[in-house]
Amino acid sequence: MKTPAARRVAVVGAGWAGLAAAVALHDRGWAVTVLEAGRTPGGRARRVAHPDFDAPLDNGQHILLGAYTDTLALMRRLGRDPARLLARLPLALASLDGAFRLRAPRLPAPLHAAAALLGARGLDGAARGAALRLMLALRRARWETPAADSVAALLARHGQPESAVRWLWEPLCLAALNTPAAQADARLFAHVLRDSLAGRRAASDLLLPRADLSALWPDAAAALCEVRYGVTVRCVEPDARGVRIDGDAYDAAVLAVPPANAARLLAAALGDDFGDALGDDNAAHASAARHGGPEHDDNLAARLAGFEYSPIATLNLRLAAPWRLPMPMMMLREDAARGHDGQWLFDRAALANDPARGELSVVVSAASRLAGRLARDGRDAVVAALIEQVGEQAARGGLPALPSVARAELLVDKRATFLATPGLARPGNATAWPTLCLAGDWTDTGYPAVLEGAVRSGQRAAALIAGA
Repeated sequence: MKTPAARRVAVVGAGWAGLAAAVALHDRGWAVTVLEAGRTPGGRARRVAHPDFDAPLDNGQHILLGAYTDTLALMRRLGRDPARLLARLPLALASLDGAFRLRAPRLPAPLHAAAALLGARGLDGAARGAALRLMLALRRARWETPAADSVAALLARHGQPESAVRWLWEPLCLAALNTPAAQADARLFAHVLRDSLAGRRAASDLLLPRADLSALWPDAAAALCEVRYGVTVRCVEPDARGVRIDGDAYDAAVLAVPPANAARLLAAALGDDFGDALGDDNAAHASAARHGGPEHDDNLAARLAGFEYSPIATLNLRLAAPWRLPMPMMMLREDAARGHDGQWLFDRAALANDPARGELSVVVSAASRLAGRLARDGRDAVVAALIEQVGEQAARGGLPALPSVARAELLVDKRATFLATPGLARPGNATAWPTLCLAGDWTDTGYPAVLEGAVRSGQRAAALIAGA
């Protein structure tokens, strides 16, 4: 029998989930090989080099929360100091145009959240009271909601006025679930509110990266393991004794890739006809139902085929002169008719502690509308509308005029996250094969597609592999 130190495990995918699994298995004495199609660790939260920007960009702007305990612990285990690499700010939301502001005082939880809601500027007394009553109702319900509820239905049932929806609940829903409130799963939204606003006071702190996302910890994780970059895996064949990956034998494997990729890699194991049906969700479900084999496999095939996706767009701006925001992260007011689709604005230069330059990032969550405009009107028109949105709202907020833009780089991730709709059946980490586990923010973590969910899924997959 092999000793644990001699066991070989493959991790397919060097994103946050895959690398979290790799570190956990390395610490348990396994020989870990990470197979990654790209050239940079981090997956959908990674560094992107660009010659026209002073510091590396990210493929999308991300924030963390003080509630992300597993991610913070993993950073410390890898020697990456969260206090140095993350700007920790008390929960504060403020619009660039000055119309809305909410700040949580340094009070014990949950008084800090209640005080923040009751003191919010831009909400009248009725809206503040309604927001507080919603939080209290969710607390009494132990943060559970009816399974079929959307966030919009939850807000309507609890009488949330339009101002509270516009300035508070809808921005939080888009930021956390990347899904419009009319479609978003109320249960997942309630879980986010529970762990951020209703947990320890520090749990609601905003943690904004001061370094690129790969440098936060994925670089350090990759250094622990053998990582083979530029490897496109074609086939994963698990059985009770091990896993073959493109013909190479391993004792076990963690599949940490998006669900559609996982379905293709496992097509032979799930059924030969399944791979041909991936382009049509209904056909995929029918194929999974027809195919013989373990019931668990049929469920996995259907679940992998059941995801829809939501894009995120990030516009990075290098300004011709230094320019500061009052806060490192601010809200933008949307106006769809004018192409003002931005929801969040980040001061990249301030986060990097470099007052000599001006760099901003405009983030558009659930960016299907922007993607359609991009196809219809072209990149220049979309970029110009977002720059106009920032300039106009900064002027309304009493800020100096926005300097001219020296360089604009628009990044659109068409499959940034899964669409977090009610009733979505997400697979767990275990599979019918004890030698193979799944990892990713799309697995059934109890959270939407957030970084903490990715880390926890990887660690859970590693624990299952080690236990098996």
